[in-house]
Amino acid sequence: MRFQQIDSIERLSALVTAADDIVVLLDGVMPDLEVAVSAIRERSAVLAFAADDAVPLGFERIDPTRAWSGLLQTRGESVARLLDMPTDIDMASTLLRVALQAGTRVVELDSRLLDENRWHRAILEENKGALERVWLRRHLAPATFLAPGPAIAERIGMRLSHDVSGSRKERVPLAAAVMGGILAFAAGLLGHPAMGLAIAGIGAVAWAIASMFERVARVGTPERAKPLLPQVMNWAYDGLILFLLGHAMPDDLSWLRLYVPLLLLGLLRLGQTLGPPRWRASYGDRITLLVLLTPLAWAGYVAPACAILSLIVLATLFIDRDDGELTGA
Repeated sequence: MRFQQIDSIERLSALVTAADDIVVLLDGVMPDLEVAVSAIRERSAVLAFAADDAVPLGFERIDPTRAWSGLLQTRGESVARLLDMPTDIDMASTLLRVALQAGTRVVELDSRLLDENRWHRAILEENKGALERVWLRRHLAPATFLAPGPAIAERIGMRLSHDVSGSRKERVPLAAAVMGGILAFAAGLLGHPAMGLAIAGIGAVAWAIASMFERVARVGTPERAKPLLPQVMNWAYDGLILFLLGHAMPDDLSWLRLYVPLLLLGLLRLGQTLGPPRWRASYGDRITLLVLLTPLAWAGYVAPACAILSLIVLATLFIDRDDGELTGA
């Protein structure tokens, strides 16, 4: 792809042939990419909104009922006609008039694009933060509140990403997640597994925020292989939880000290892959799991709690919540 800065109509005309397609995007307009591509994919078009909705927002009226959206596609021959115009013309508006006079079709877009902040005339300093959050929500789906721990943590991460993106602070949650895991492991070794579970919960929150920072950083970039670190961290935290729960179990359970938490985490892992789709995020919610188990570990009831949770997870694995029938998964 080649970019050239054009400072005159003559230079533009020299670069464009009559057979070329010209896409004009008005300065300051931020369109919905999918809608725009779909509307101009087949042939030349002037994209417009209902005038009553668009003109108050600063869009240019093109007839009594419609206003230009700021985006059009026309043939290269339209550029040649600019040579007959005065040199001080507004190039975008003039190309709009030339395209309309040439009979270019007008495609009226749904005004809900304006209401939902998906198509903007100008990005102002006072509203760019809100628009950025709307854009991120469209491209990143935080966890649903069926998994309350990640849902809250990821929304915090999405909100904070605006302030820390590109700075050293961006790595703070990842460092906190790693340090939390180390401290939790140390607490377990020193005979304080309940404290370790509490620290691990804080580390899990930090990891969810760090993961959201990474997802925000990758929005709009080319698709690439999933990084290895998230997989390593997820398995490492499961191993840490297994270690801490095993140390929190009563000594008289013998080999069951490890078996009971291993059964629980194994079923949760199974649920993340084979469980009812709408509940898979719930099976992967280690933050809520740690919030539930930490006080029970302090009180000495972690063994029955793990057993009961294992039965609940096992039961839900065979229930399709969408139609109420048993599944064969």
